[in-house]
Amino acid sequence: MNVSRLLAGLLALASFASISYANAKPISQSVGMEEASAPVANDMPVSVTIWYPSTSVARPQAFGPYQLTVAMAGAPVAQRLPLIVMSHGTGGAAFSSAELAINLAKAGFVVASVEHSGDNYRDRSRSFSRANFVSRPHQISATINFLTGSWHNKSMIDSARIGMFGHSAGGNTTLIIGGGVLDWRQVIEFCLTHPDDWGCRGSRSQGSEGQSPALNQANVEPTPISAADPRVKALVVAAPALSHGFAPTGLANLKLPVQLWVAGRDAIVPDAGAVTQLMSIKPEQHDIANAGHFSFYAPCSDMLRGMAPEICSDPKGFDRARFQKTFTSEVVRFYRAHLRK
Repeated sequence: MNVSRLLAGLLALASFASISYANAKPISQSVGMEEASAPVANDMPVSVTIWYPSTSVARPQAFGPYQLTVAMAGAPVAQRLPLIVMSHGTGGAAFSSAELAINLAKAGFVVASVEHSGDNYRDRSRSFSRANFVSRPHQISATINFLTGSWHNKSMIDSARIGMFGHSAGGNTTLIIGGGVLDWRQVIEFCLTHPDDWGCRGSRSQGSEGQSPALNQANVEPTPISAADPRVKALVVAAPALSHGFAPTGLANLKLPVQLWVAGRDAIVPDAGAVTQLMSIKPEQHDIANAGHFSFYAPCSDMLRGMAPEICSDPKGFDRARFQKTFTSEVVRFYRAHLRK
């Protein structure tokens, strides 16, 4: 896979066709949207895109080559709603799962998608490194601090009902927020015996002449990575990366309800389902036999397909549009059940 093309394509990861779902039960016909910046202690601020039910009229808006039907800075509904925080994959963007976010907002959730500093389509300085997986969970917690503390619409959020969604590297981030402990030494050991792994190749590409500091045992801080945030009550994880980075007890402290999605033909993280064996409380697992790693994104527009065919391509015979209806409906159902919506 051409990593540079993949990362460039993540400027806009999905087309945003309007889809209705039988189980979504919208509380609003309109979705408000705004962009904000959340301060992060000892780090650069993170960009956050927020979607929420709105009483304002939504209109088609151009975001680069894409159209979203939203009410920019729309008036929020006068209700206290559950919050879902989203974490994108390597080199991604706040819009990575925008279609899912919009439909969650229609179903009555506030959704905040973080654009991870140092690991996004504009800045890849931390991609594939230990520092990335240290900083990502802290950026999530800082975003929750901002949304429940100083955001001008904070009264719309019920801080007792917070969930998280993550795809790929964002899935790993979600597991760490839920109580997982990641050991980067295990990642290095895995890469020594699996040099053709997509993530291991990406890590080597960050160094000169294939020698990556991220994969040098002598340079690695031995302390395992942990950053549990007890405010988060339910997790949806799709195709999580670095399952091999969790020790046999690495997910023992994860006691939250988890909905896990595993793609049966995932060439990026083929071992994603291995996290199930490490969980003391088994997840609600969905194995999608013919799905690929990017099948969890909405169908691509023609323009995006030309920019990043890897993101837009699925295994032969897989119907992404049809799957998205099931995927979104099941995610909404899970959050409703476990965030008492």
